[in-house]
Amino acid sequence: MAFALVERYHLKSGFLEKWNPRKLPPVRDPNRIKRSSSIAEIAAYLVVCTWWIGALSSPVIVNTAEMRITLAPVWRYFFWTVLLLTAANAIASVVNLVRPYWTGARARMRLASDCIGWALFAWLCKANIVAEISVRNVPYEKTMQVARAINLWGARSLPVVIAVGVVIVALDVYRIIRVKRGNTYSLGGLTAIVGARF
Repeated sequence: MAFALVERYHLKSGFLEKWNPRKLPPVRDPNRIKRSSSIAEIAAYLVVCTWWIGALSSPVIVNTAEMRITLAPVWRYFFWTVLLLTAANAIASVVNLVRPYWTGARARMRLASDCIGWALFAWLCKANIVAEISVRNVPYEKTMQVARAINLWGARSLPVVIAVGVVIVALDVYRIIRVKRGNTYSLGGLTAIVGARF
């Protein structure tokens, strides 16, 4: 009955004669990468790399007359791995800028990159990364209590880091499945056929 009423009253108003499927918004391709996103990623990675090299290349991350914070020796492994991973992600963003669509290979590379990144942060949480804090006019025992507290809270944050990592990996896996199925392109072709017929 609803279709009969629509047909009866809208045909008289000329609604169906004026309707043109070519005026519909284009089908959004979820496998297409926005160039603005790639440009923002490249800029962010460059800023992070510059700051990472300038501020965190040494295990002594704060070295003033008032305070000194020293990280554990394992920091150098974390530092270089994160730097290489960030540089690889920046290169991937440049490729995405030139070829703005997801492919199976690039989606799998993003999954691998995210897995490595979150595994690194999970490892950092458990690594007791703060080796020493010294503050002028503060007893060494007090500053070491602060260092131990930071390491303890880092370890306690591990479940949150893992949970966020699982969500990101799940989104990456969904992207791989979406690219593999290629539903977007079939929908785009269907829209083009319907538009051509009208």
